Amino acid sequence: MGQIIIVLVYGVIMGFATQAIIENKGYKDNWFWWGFFFGIIALIVAAARPQCAATIEMNEVLAEEREKKNELKRKDERMLQEDGWKCICGKLNASYIGTCSCGRTRADVEEFKKKKEQEQKQAGESERLKQLQQYKALLDCGALTEEEFAAKKKQLLNL
Repeated sequence: MGQIIIVLVYGVIMGFATQAIIENKGYKDNWFWWGFFFGIIALIVAAARPQCAATIEMNEVLAEEREKKNELKRKDERMLQEDGWKCICGKLNASYIGTCSCGRTRADVEEFKKKKEQEQKQAGESERLKQLQQYKALLDCGALTEEEFAAKKKQLLNL
């Protein structure tokens, strides 16, 4: 009884191993039973099979697509270095183009970016004021000394 179990376990292991090799080679065939019944011989035959032509072609296509994406990225970087501009929609435009394909002009984008920077600056200022109020409350309750409060105030107000 033990020998039958050992033979079955061996067959299952060989079947899965053979199937894995075939799938890694790019084939869609079911080789589990070949591995189950013929064991190491089926494993060797599966390993000797050449890579599936469709898989090789797919790898080449994927490599070409990656190269195209990298080339576009390099082109975009060159364009930005040559005084190009990036629209809010994400499209990169050359310096001689005044209006993006989404309809926004370069001036609109620059104005939008300035407003956004001002909002961030104001948000940072309000955050610093909140922190200063918290330090003042700590000073009032005696948790901070006057020198510590003055140092934090100088740090927060960039004096």
